[in-house]
Amino acid sequence: MIEVKLKIEEISTFANELNQYLKLEFKHKKDSINFKNHNVFANHYDYDIMIRFFSYYPSKYYNSITISRISFTEEKKGHATRLIEYLVSQSDKYCYDYIIIESTNRSSQAFVEKLGFKKIILDDDNMLDYVISVTDLKKNLYI
Repeated sequence: MIEVKLKIEEISTFANELNQYLKLEFKHKKDSINFKNHNVFANHYDYDIMIRFFSYYPSKYYNSITISRISFTEEKKGHATRLIEYLVSQSDKYCYDYIIIESTNRSSQAFVEKLGFKKIILDDDNMLDYVISVTDLKKNLYI
């Protein structure tokens, strides 16, 4: 069973704040955020991001957010690192202790491993999902 700690109103607030962050980061004026249930979608020419406020994984990762999609038109410009730093800065306010990144590809695997994310090992050896505690991520990012 999947449980979610945050209320829809709190996820709406998170979505609005993420929208403001992305508008500043990418210097655009139009809103790019949508949310449905416990999913936040950010779609723009510059990026495609989806964040879930629940995990399909064991209860160890109950207090987590999951980055289901993350891509940027311009790669290797620091956008992903700054987004991760932003998510870390919001972790206390929105009560998550872990960040999970799903379905990484080869180029993003190097990125998440550099930040200290660890592969989630379950029954499927082909799984390409990674997790890190916010505490460890703060240390790795020198925050």
